[in-house]
Amino acid sequence: MRYSSPKRLGTILLASGAIALSACSGKQEPSVVKNRSDPPAQMPAPVVLPVTTMSDVFDGSFTDTAQPVTALLQDDGSYYLVYSGNGQAPAGAIVGSATRTNGGYASADAADLSLIGTGSQTPAPATLNGSIMAGKSFSGMVTYSSARGAIAFSTTYNDAYTRMPPLSLLAGTYAGAIATRSLKEDQLELAISASGAVSSKLRCGCNVTATLAPRSDGAAYIVTLQFVGGTHPLSNKSMAGNVYFDAARKRVYIVGNVNGTENALFVGTRVR
Repeated sequence: MRYSSPKRLGTILLASGAIALSACSGKQEPSVVKNRSDPPAQMPAPVVLPVTTMSDVFDGSFTDTAQPVTALLQDDGSYYLVYSGNGQAPAGAIVGSATRTNGGYASADAADLSLIGTGSQTPAPATLNGSIMAGKSFSGMVTYSSARGAIAFSTTYNDAYTRMPPLSLLAGTYAGAIATRSLKEDQLELAISASGAVSSKLRCGCNVTATLAPRSDGAAYIVTLQFVGGTHPLSNKSMAGNVYFDAARKRVYIVGNVNGTENALFVGTRVR
């Protein structure tokens, strides 16, 4: 199996304000003078703030490969098991929604997303069944619908996400990938300043801007990303989610959804 993993997490959760991403096709287009009769440009979807919070974070590994896994669970039942490659860089994530009953954890809609490459992707469908002890451990088995079989994981609780770090600790440039069930883009860098301002540029020259803001209760940062303009698959859509900062790995995670329906995440490691 192609699993790679992150290891022990430092931490925080939720980041950001509004992100505007101007996607491009990679070639220069001539300027166009609009006629008064031309239809107005399409506007991005309204911003929707995250309605759930992070409930647990666990660190561990896939038991048969010893590759690190970071499990980020949310109150609404959504989960993100981020794993790394041989070089310890994030390579993929198993995402879905689950129910918790008497220590059991079950998900019928797990999907294994790639964080490597750019373009469309076809996630590997699976189920996830495990056991969870609040504040202690989370372990289980991911069983694929295909011939890929199954893989077990074992993790222990990491409470670092409960302590909100200052923006000065988050400041830096993070190289990583954004992924949904339909696309992947690993040529993304987010630069976060000590004031909370965020900027970025995709490989094709598309611009990203944002502002980090704390949640109203001051427990974490929330993120709302708007993708504006261009022809990128995310154009004129919005992503709302929570951010977790792994201080030990100098890694930022943003987990949430696009337009309130499709699981989405960004994982980036500080490069400067």
